[in-house]
Amino acid sequence: MRSRNFGCLPRDVGLDEVISSVGLSRRGVKVEDKLIEMKARCRNGKLVDGRRREIRFFRPSCWGNPPPNYLEIQKRENQELARLKRRYAVVVFQCNSMIQ
Repeated sequence: MRSRNFGCLPRDVGLDEVISSVGLSRRGVKVEDKLIEMKARCRNGKLVDGRRREIRFFRPSCWGNPPPNYLEIQKRENQELARLKRRYAVVVFQCNSMIQ
């Protein structure tokens, strides 16, 4: 089941990319793991979950030292994420220097 084909995955997202870390072991959850968990598959050229909702990926801005306008950026990103979640199944990448 690990060798599932996700040919409709967006070009800017790799199956081996880490989206989050799990516990102190720093074991990363990869895009492929998450898609399998979501029962994802390609349908009519689009990536959909087990409930046939289209899957979208969201990458928040990640900073070591945030820029002066970081609150504005976060507010804008949170609004965009909320808008996406109303219509799609959304996979959100975590900001975590330990998994970079």
